[in-house]
Amino acid sequence: MPARYGGSELREMARAVLDGEVPLRTAALSSAYATALSDAFWTHYSQISPDERTELEASTYTDFPSSG
Repeated sequence: MPARYGGSELREMARAVLDGEVPLRTAALSSAYATALSDAFWTHYSQISPDERTELEASTYTDFPSSG
């Protein structure tokens, strides 16, 4: 994984999740990976087109079932 997408921190998180050591939700909410995840997201987000941003933002509300 390129350093611009979190490098070793995200590789470590992915390995822990794939090895069953930690659930994805727990890893994603962990302060140990917060900076790497945030940086990776904003790096990606800043490089996509306005149409792709709109699509990503719209999928936030349609890809996950309602909790209510």
